[in-house]
Amino acid sequence: MLPGNHKAALCVQHSMDDDECAAIRDEGRDPSDPAVVSALDQVKRTLHLYRHLAWTFTADALDTRTLHR
Repeated sequence: MLPGNHKAALCVQHSMDDDECAAIRDEGRDPSDPAVVSALDQVKRTLHLYRHLAWTFTADALDTRTLHR
């Protein structure tokens, strides 16, 4: 197990905030693992590509027509 300050240094080195590092550790992963860093970067890039979409709305909220099933 890494000492607390060393953990924080690794997270900063990989541009992760404390919450991201804690969440990764909670999942049983090592935030300094290159595969984890790469996967997180890929997620961030993908979310950045779709940042213009209205994530707070559902399809029903955007469409005023009601579908009866």
